[in-house]
Amino acid sequence: MSVVMMRNTALTLKADSEGKELLIDHLVMVGRCCYCLAHHLKLSEPTAMFAGALHDLGKALSYYQNIGSFAGHEVISAYITHALISDRVIKLRNGDPLHIIYPILFHHQAHRELPRAVNRLINVRNRLNLNRDANTLVKLLTELSIELRGYNLYIDVSKAQAAINKALKDIAEEDAKYLTSVLYANYLRDIDVEKLIKSRIYCGVLMMCDKYISVINRGGAKSSLYFKSVNSFIKYHKII
Repeated sequence: MSVVMMRNTALTLKADSEGKELLIDHLVMVGRCCYCLAHHLKLSEPTAMFAGALHDLGKALSYYQNIGSFAGHEVISAYITHALISDRVIKLRNGDPLHIIYPILFHHQAHRELPRAVNRLINVRNRLNLNRDANTLVKLLTELSIELRGYNLYIDVSKAQAAINKALKDIAEEDAKYLTSVLYANYLRDIDVEKLIKSRIYCGVLMMCDKYISVINRGGAKSSLYFKSVNSFIKYHKII
């Protein structure tokens, strides 16, 4: 299954600071890559695909698009995804939502510690455009549901507006401690060793696919040990 292909799209959101890759393309391709890798590892394909397809939702906010830096987007992405899960916009027929939220929250652990990301959220909160950002996110989710409809995912776009409005209202009105405390209470507080190990496996799947798709589509960093290791694994096992 090929995942590395660029599409024409009405959404012009950037996935990177230089605009080399569109956000919708990145999310679709990473989602497909996660599905393929999860299948190879005998994990839940829909769970891995949801994590891949939603991991950079926060980048759609106008604040991030305007400044060209995305620090802290993983917390925003996880919180919005939490709202989508809570309001049943997305549902897993079999699988644990923890294995969606954990990878999204920690997929940049190789680059920066989560507390550093959390500290940047004050800037996001002060510059949210609630109506525009909510509409953009609904449009992005609608595009994702169309692109991934052949994978038997449950995405009820009709409920998305209310869930996203509520999530953005929390982001605008509450501090970062509140956002992370909600995620902790719902997903991390009662995590046991077995769940933690499984969560880290799903996180590894997302990190591998995120790196692979980013480098393939944006160029550069092909000489890095990180990319070469991921590329070798994917090619050797003929995952994509």
